[in-house]
Amino acid sequence: MLESALEQLLLQFLAPYVDGISKDKLHLGVFSGSLDLRDLKVKPDALALLGWEGLRVRSGSIKLIKLAVPWSKLYTGKVKASIECLHLEVENIADGTKQVCEALAEMRAAKQKAIEVRMDQLREQAQVVEDGDAAVGKQKGYGVRLARKVLNNITVILSDVSISFLDSRKGLACGLEFPSLDVLSTDQTFRERQETEVVQNQGLSMYKLLRLRELGIRMSPAGSSALSKAEYVLSPISASLQLAHEPTNQLLRVRLEVATEAQAEVVLTRSQVKHLRSVQAEVAQEVQRLHELLVPPGDEKNISENAAATLSDYGRLYERSLLQEWQLVGGENDAEAPLQPRELERKQLLEDGLSSRLLARERWKVRRKVEAVNEEVARRQTDLETSRLEETRRGRGGLLARFRGRKDAVGASPSSAPVQSVASISIAAGETRTLITAEEKDQLLHDLEDDSKVESVDLPQRLCFEFVLGHMALLLIDDRRAVGDLQRQLLHLELKQANWKVDFNFATDHRGQDSAEWRTEIAVSSFHALHAHGALMKLHERSVHGSFGDSEAHCRNRMPEECARLVLDSLCQKEQNLLKLCFDFMPVEVHMLPGIVELLLEFWRAPEFHSTSSNPAATPGATSSEQIPLSRGVSRDMQVEDRVEMAKQWLEAHEVTAKDVAEKVYDRIPDKVAMEVRVSSPILFVPVAGLGTSMISLGMLHIRTPQPCEYRSIDLEMELNHTGLRADSLYGERFEMVQPVPVRLSVEYRGSDEQNAVHCQVKVKELSLSLAPQAVQILLATPTSFFQILYPNDVPSVIDSAAVDAGVTTRALATVGKAAAAAATEDSSPRAAHPSRLRRAAVVAGEVLGSDGGELLEAVARRAQEVRSKQFKLDLTMDFNALSITMADSIQPFMRWRMELLPPGLILHQQKEPNLLTVNAGVGTLEVDVLNTRSGCWEPFLERCRMGLEIERKASGSDPDDGSRATHFIISGQEPVRVNLTPTAVRRAAWILPLFAASLSSEALPQADCSDTRGPRGSGGEGVKYRVVSLCDEIVELKFISKHTSRLVFEVPPTGCSWRSLDEFVLPHFATAVVAMLRGSAASEPLPLERCGAVTIPGSGFVAELLAPEPSHRLLLLATPLRVHNQSDLPILVRIHDAAHHEVLPIHLESSTACDATLLGFPPPPLAVVRAHVRPSSSGPSQTSTPSESHDHLELKPNMCCSVPAVAIVRAQGFGFRNAHVWISIKPAGVQAEFSMAVEVGAAQQACAATCRPPAEGTDASARALHFLCDSNTTSHPLPAPIDITTIAIRPALVVLNALPIGDLTLRYSRSSRNPGSSSSSGGGALGGRQGARPFYEAFVPRFTRLNIYDLAPKIQGEGVTIIARMEGEAAPWSPAASISSEALFQGDAEATQPLPLRQRADGAAAGVTLEPIGCFQVRVACPAWFSDRSGLNGPLRLALTHRGRPLPHEAGLTLLHAEHTEESCDLVLQSSAPVPWKQGSGNSMTASQRAVAREVRLPPSWDVIPWQTPCGSYIFCVQSEDVIMEDVLGAQCQVLTLRPRLVLSNASDCTLEVTLTDQHSKRQIFQIPPSTSVDHHWAVQSGQEDSPGCSLYFRPIRDPPCQWSGVFVCNDAAAGTVPFALAALGADASPGHRASGVEVWSAEVAPFRGALSVQFKQGSDFVAVNLSARMDISMALRPSGCDGTVADVPVPFGAQVPYGWMHPFKQHPGGVVSGTARRAVEVVLHFTAAPQVLERRFKVKDVRRTQRVLLRGYDLALVISRVGPKTLLSLVDQSPSASVSSSPSSTAPALSVFALPQRQLSGAGNTAGGGGGSSNTTEAVVGGSTFKLDVKFSCLSISIVEEPCREVSTIPRDLLYLHLELIRLEYRRSADDQSLKFAISEAQVDCQLPGRA
Repeated sequence: MLESALEQLLLQFLAPYVDGISKDKLHLGVFSGSLDLRDLKVKPDALALLGWEGLRVRSGSIKLIKLAVPWSKLYTGKVKASIECLHLEVENIADGTKQVCEALAEMRAAKQKAIEVRMDQLREQAQVVEDGDAAVGKQKGYGVRLARKVLNNITVILSDVSISFLDSRKGLACGLEFPSLDVLSTDQTFRERQETEVVQNQGLSMYKLLRLRELGIRMSPAGSSALSKAEYVLSPISASLQLAHEPTNQLLRVRLEVATEAQAEVVLTRSQVKHLRSVQAEVAQEVQRLHELLVPPGDEKNISENAAATLSDYGRLYERSLLQEWQLVGGENDAEAPLQPRELERKQLLEDGLSSRLLARERWKVRRKVEAVNEEVARRQTDLETSRLEETRRGRGGLLARFRGRKDAVGASPSSAPVQSVASISIAAGETRTLITAEEKDQLLHDLEDDSKVESVDLPQRLCFEFVLGHMALLLIDDRRAVGDLQRQLLHLELKQANWKVDFNFATDHRGQDSAEWRTEIAVSSFHALHAHGALMKLHERSVHGSFGDSEAHCRNRMPEECARLVLDSLCQKEQNLLKLCFDFMPVEVHMLPGIVELLLEFWRAPEFHSTSSNPAATPGATSSEQIPLSRGVSRDMQVEDRVEMAKQWLEAHEVTAKDVAEKVYDRIPDKVAMEVRVSSPILFVPVAGLGTSMISLGMLHIRTPQPCEYRSIDLEMELNHTGLRADSLYGERFEMVQPVPVRLSVEYRGSDEQNAVHCQVKVKELSLSLAPQAVQILLATPTSFFQILYPNDVPSVIDSAAVDAGVTTRALATVGKAAAAAATEDSSPRAAHPSRLRRAAVVAGEVLGSDGGELLEAVARRAQEVRSKQFKLDLTMDFNALSITMADSIQPFMRWRMELLPPGLILHQQKEPNLLTVNAGVGTLEVDVLNTRSGCWEPFLERCRMGLEIERKASGSDPDDGSRATHFIISGQEPVRVNLTPTAVRRAAWILPLFAASLSSEALPQADCSDTRGPRGSGGEGVKYRVVSLCDEIVELKFISKHTSRLVFEVPPTGCSWRSLDEFVLPHFATAVVAMLRGSAASEPLPLERCGAVTIPGSGFVAELLAPEPSHRLLLLATPLRVHNQSDLPILVRIHDAAHHEVLPIHLESSTACDATLLGFPPPPLAVVRAHVRPSSSGPSQTSTPSESHDHLELKPNMCCSVPAVAIVRAQGFGFRNAHVWISIKPAGVQAEFSMAVEVGAAQQACAATCRPPAEGTDASARALHFLCDSNTTSHPLPAPIDITTIAIRPALVVLNALPIGDLTLRYSRSSRNPGSSSSSGGGALGGRQGARPFYEAFVPRFTRLNIYDLAPKIQGEGVTIIARMEGEAAPWSPAASISSEALFQGDAEATQPLPLRQRADGAAAGVTLEPIGCFQVRVACPAWFSDRSGLNGPLRLALTHRGRPLPHEAGLTLLHAEHTEESCDLVLQSSAPVPWKQGSGNSMTASQRAVAREVRLPPSWDVIPWQTPCGSYIFCVQSEDVIMEDVLGAQCQVLTLRPRLVLSNASDCTLEVTLTDQHSKRQIFQIPPSTSVDHHWAVQSGQEDSPGCSLYFRPIRDPPCQWSGVFVCNDAAAGTVPFALAALGADASPGHRASGVEVWSAEVAPFRGALSVQFKQGSDFVAVNLSARMDISMALRPSGCDGTVADVPVPFGAQVPYGWMHPFKQHPGGVVSGTARRAVEVVLHFTAAPQVLERRFKVKDVRRTQRVLLRGYDLALVISRVGPKTLLSLVDQSPSASVSSSPSSTAPALSVFALPQRQLSGAGNTAGGGGGSSNTTEAVVGGSTFKLDVKFSCLSISIVEEPCREVSTIPRDLLYLHLELIRLEYRRSADDQSLKFAISEAQVDCQLPGRA
């Protein structure tokens, strides 16, 4: 019995797949217990029988199949089955090498065999079930025990398996191989047993171990079909599967382990992936092509849409064919008639279209029924035959006849013959029909419909599954790059260990319902990812967390070193069902490498596949469709639609089941939830190109529930720690922008039937922010860089969005952006081209939910409305200690803001009914400090003051739905506000604040190259923050102090004009100070790096001084405390003398002790410099750019600074490094002069003169002595110890600066003994003739040039300087003499300024030129006021300016004004150089010979308009006064008055404009303005309009077809802003009254500026309309007011931004008078198409310039007017985000309003057909009553201007000016109708704190 069953089993599972299997071959081996099958061949269709259609076995073999069954001891013996050497070579059926008909026939044959195999399996399964049901009692129990015992002892071994796929045509070869796969029997320990060991398990328990060894997958290189070249894409990997079944415990446990023994790698190259994807696409296309030849696409879609009905249809057709085949039909009706050809085609089509599994199942069900009918017919036929034989026997008689009849009857009995067909019975057809009636047959078939024996399965009560993944690695290689290239490694992802556990236990909950307890746990040990051998993702240091509320035993069983763990636990407790959530995640560093995302996507992206015909040898008789390659597949949208349709079909077919399942799931939702979450935010590193890297981390988030909570009563506690925000620059700077701060949040949610309430309490400790311009710029550029990394080739476009309205959803705005990018035309439907997601969701929901979808949606909407209608309250309490914001440059902080909020902190309350929002900040303090870099102390900028903030917003008006809100802001200062302004604070704020403002824009800060870390200024390396310059003659050792390391030592040799970078020592290690020392000597005191200071270097005489030459970097200068700076334009030789005998010291002065002074922060030398009376020697000066050295002197080039040797410095006893001085002598290099006498210079020494006389012999008698001024400037560093640093400046004896913009000056200068302030009254002859005692010298000075004078000996006290000058040209006279004392020259006293009137000619007027001393023996010649002619007059006309009839000095449009230009008038003269048509009678004086006319003007201090009626026309100018930049005029304070045209017209479009202007006499002037051109216009000013004259004009573009003229445009100061115009575009047959073909929108922008008017014409408008409504039944149009009947409404397609304008934007009164009042009203036209007839509604908005929101009551729509940048956006939005798509307007039943926001209400009425002119039924917008109120109250405001000490440390800062304001009140009110602003100060006082001042 068992032998036969085994034989039948082997035949069933081997014969379909392997050749040579027969019952004869199996019989002997099975019954003997040892079966050996050798050298078997696998059938070609074996894979198709297993369900892998489209694949065929090209060659396959099995070397040995061995089976050993111990029949004698089956209960205790071991059953062993082994298969050796299974080798398969697989190919694709649709390889393109066969004919189409042959391939189709092969596919059909393979499918039929697969169906038959599946039917046999179903038959066997049903037989097993029937046999099990038939067994009873003891035999059943013994059989089950025996079967389980055999299964426990069975062993299956599969060895040497290889499966390969080859396709030489496509160039692909891949193979799968593994040496062994063992299925072993074991016990609960899962230990492998010996051969002779018998497994002994308790009861019926069974334990199986499946072990797979070294499974590997190989793949050939792209394009190669040679398997020998294939390499592993999956390295050999081992796996084990443990299966345990314990029936007594009702437990099924499965554990799968993969790659736990050794690391496994998946290695993929880009070429392999691309080739595999292309081959896959090609094969899929070929299979799809063949499949569509079998099943056309239309039939395929019909089959998939109606799968259940199609399967039933096939069952009926198959049943009829089977009944006909077995002759069980009688043909009495059509249902029993043979299948017609059309039905046979239908049957074949369904067999081709349906899957093998469904067909086998349906066939088996039908065959089982037909076999039952056949058995019944056979039984009845046998009974009938038996009765006939009996009657025959009785009639014949005799023994032989009786025996023959008996034998025939026995042979025909049912027991001796299997089920037979009616055809086997030799009876007439008519008799067959009488055996079973049609009713009996139908009843019998109906009784056999049950197929539960196949589907019923009993599941264990407990299920446990565990998956363990060991050490896995994924390696993606970009083989386009050469071997060895780092970029070849695209991704290396390595995972150490992962674990997934699922426990499921059926149980009964506290309600008595059947439920289940389940638990799932996912844990990951460690992972990391690399790109180009650089970190892409890696784990951060793990934080120490506690357990998640689990038991201690479970915590001990947790995977070691878990980086992530998720636990979901559902428990059925006695009183509740509880859901527990636990989540733990370590921080992960994610480095967003540029382009990595796109590279990974491109690696997997399928290549572009072009369909090509691969069937050249098609069947001759094939149709054309066979040779047409089909598409690759449907689009993603079509796939979505198909899935939606399948879901719809499933819901319709299983409606009752779906509802029942949904109800059961809802009933089993846990009652309470407990949560414990600890999540570490990923640490994101985003590189910002050209700037650095930003690091963002939200830190550690801890969320937990104190106790299990119901869904209507939830308590949450949240903690946020270790939040970080950092920016790292390219130069190693690290900006910690946010210091880690703990945040604790408690949330209480309470829900009831009446209201929902939320109470939040936030506690924050001190929050510290540190901001620097570079860090801010990096942070702001991070989002752009992030998206560029994600989409490197896709630049996101910035779309204007009306996000100011809460009703406009983000998705709608995104849809608008896409629609605006590709606006639809009028002929296409924009809604069809760009469907809204809201519409799509509604349509899809309606389709899926069937015909009742609309009702269900409305029910959901009503439920949502009920939730929204409930009362909602929110109470928020925020308590934080302080907020500290530190603003810093790239090196050190400079401003610190600190805000504190005193308890109870910030309190916010919000409720829905009535609408109320209150915010109370209580009492807070604010203080601002500024760092004084000189003292290193923080000084108060804004002293600590108390302030408060209160906000209240509530509903106003009687109707709560009208949207009216009353908002009230109160800002109060409860203490005096005191502001202190110091020069340091103002200067640093003036420098750093613009940098902060510039950092808000991209590429605002300068980009520096940090590649060069050494060299002079400007040689690169401007990004280096810390530099060192050594002017010492020894090596100095620097040691940096850092808390992170102590090995930061740098030796600095003498550098001279170069510098070294210190960034690598300071920035990465966060060094705070530096000490300096000589080798082997003691170290200096620490010098802090955060502020300027100096320390002495012991044993050297040197000092280390930290300077701030520029705010962008710091310089450490190593030198002596005494330096010499050459500020002249001559190279100077310097010698050092001893203090006692003034002898030259024999000191070797090295060039490395001098450097460029710009490195130390001194300004660069002026470029335009000339010198007077300096004769070079024959050798000339040195031409080198570095200082030259000798045995006793050092040559200093201009603007060079050297360090005085320490041995030559003289110090006062007891003063250390203070009051140091030296004796020096100098002489200019390359000049005929001797060294000067030794002079004493240094600290506490007065300025002195050094005179270099010409040599006594060999010198020209005219040679003069050269004089230099030696001045000392001492800087004191009080910290860390007082040190004086003195710089000796060597300057020329006298410097004259020519700041005049016209002409060159000739000067005469001489020494003067007059009293300070006196001046000579004589003219040029005073110095031009005999001067007796004092000689004079003459020099020439070009404009904007410095003149260095060396031949005039400076006198610090006593004699001064007398100067006269004249302008360029012989006709120019000399000016009167001006004298300035020596004290004023040295100190720069502005009160000693002397007039120096200059004339261009003798009869001309004098310009108000002055001679101003500016200190250090420098004087400046300047003119305080200029006049610039920018009138634009050309040709023969020109303008001139005269004073008292005499011309002022002028040149090239610039005129120097006289000294009294603000008090005395000037004459503006219009001149002509050629005859012009003069107009007599104009009232102006005129000389025919001179052709000139004059007008008296008073030059204004600011601006003025000058209308002028001249004989040659009317002119209108404006005069504007503005200051000249002081740096452009050598530091002088000058003002320029510019004469410009009043009106300038500019054409900013790309077409020519035609402009018409009308003057006061109604005369028109028409002219054209070319593209990108500006023209000025003058007109006659009417009486009474002289102060602000204006004009009117019309314009139109010149094009074909033409446009109408625009409406009147008023050009005056009141029309400031942009005025949009609508110009009707006429057709080719334009005629009066003809309807316009369209509208062009233009804008005229008026920009008044101090009397001038600039008008710019451009196409487009700043007023834009957009339709954002998601409803498909609404179309929108716009009609601006003032449009006539020839202009149609402006359509506004969905999503498109449509500009609009007005035909007559200005009001025109009767009589042609035009006022500047603008008209900005529009009509919004809505067409509703879903109604029985198209309805039109018009809504009028009076003024679209007011931002507002208007609710269209009854339509669930709203009009929103908002400002987005410079544009005004008029948007139509849905009032309800889930409005019904099918809703239509009706006067009696408005559309369903869901989630309606209460806003201003607007009702529409009337129904007008057409879009022409206005309608009398238009409804005007009702302005709501919203108000805004702002109150600012301060008791006192004080501003103090503080003086800082300049030279002496002991100087105490003092107040210079003190401004005091009392009781400051600011009230601002705004409503829909008006605005008001009130500002009041009760008392103001200004005090000057200087002695003797009031």
